[in-house]
Amino acid sequence: MDIRATASTGNRPVESSTRERVLRDISTLGPITTSTLVERLGLTETAVRRHVENLHAEGLIEGRDQVGQRGRGRPARAWVLSAQGHAHLRSDYDHLAEGAIRFLATHAGRGAVRSFADERARGLAQRCQEQMPDANAPVAERTEKKGLQTVTFATTPALPSYLVAFAVGPWVAQDLPGSTPAAQVWAMPGHEGDAKAVQGVYAAQAARLAATFDEPVPNAPNHVVLVPHLYAGAMENPGLITVGPHMVRDPAVPMASTMAHELAHQWLGNRSTLKWWDDLWLNESLASWVAGAGLEGPDALSAARTLGYGLDADGAALRGPVEPGEIELSRWHYSRGARLVGTFAHAVGEDAFQKGLRRYVRDHRGPVDSAAFFASM
Repeated sequence: MDIRATASTGNRPVESSTRERVLRDISTLGPITTSTLVERLGLTETAVRRHVENLHAEGLIEGRDQVGQRGRGRPARAWVLSAQGHAHLRSDYDHLAEGAIRFLATHAGRGAVRSFADERARGLAQRCQEQMPDANAPVAERTEKKGLQTVTFATTPALPSYLVAFAVGPWVAQDLPGSTPAAQVWAMPGHEGDAKAVQGVYAAQAARLAATFDEPVPNAPNHVVLVPHLYAGAMENPGLITVGPHMVRDPAVPMASTMAHELAHQWLGNRSTLKWWDDLWLNESLASWVAGAGLEGPDALSAARTLGYGLDADGAALRGPVEPGEIELSRWHYSRGARLVGTFAHAVGEDAFQKGLRRYVRDHRGPVDSAAFFASM
């Protein structure tokens, strides 16, 4: 029930309710385009645009160029909640929660409030108990004291600091069919449908890459988390691959290619990691080429289009080496770098290149540089 609707008159209740629906959808699904909001809310484009423009004018949302946009022309505008918007929603929830608890205490007594709090705490503890063992290495020890559970996991291999990640719920876990060992994809409650895009491609891409490198995917099980407001796209954290919601909702972004890229990183970048950022191509160029090389059908066409963006960089001025303290990710490392890797593979021969790639990931675990890669060839 919309409480404000019972306290207002005329058209204001509907208008206010619709405005909040737009704001909350942007909060939970952003970055999200106006056209996607129109489809979700079942409203006219004019109505949705009016609310979006008003929310933007009030500083509650802000626009971003849509990540993964394909084709020429200006990228579609996607909307996310601003810092002011987050504060606004927290304030609304706080007032609603406080009012509900006061009402419960007045009409049902303090015991009802305590019972409600205890039930919520039990539910949270149960969800943590069920989910945490799936989020890391095998469980080494589990102890319980005063109703709190401590889970100790087996020691993981040494990792660069940028690959250490935690995902704090609540999450709804769903199995990734065919994954070995069994992995899961986690989504926020109410957004479980987003997991289908990952479920449909994960096992096939993991099996393809295992054949490419002639060994199982490292760091398994590699769970996948669909993280709200993750603007970077996807990240290859060992055992905890994170994906932004726009990556699974944008038909122009093939999930098979995304999953293959992040899984390829388990070898290229995670296990064989960089001595320094001036060899970043060992992460991104190699992973982009390996991910796209074995795709088929529409996914292969999309991957070829992405590699084609590297042609645009061919006429650009060459940049200098990466300086200390500088980190830069660009099409030089992804599309153009992958094209150069493909050219090199063709020059040395596909079979020779694959054997060299396998030697590289087998013999170089830990810090690597370009010299180590070329020595493996």
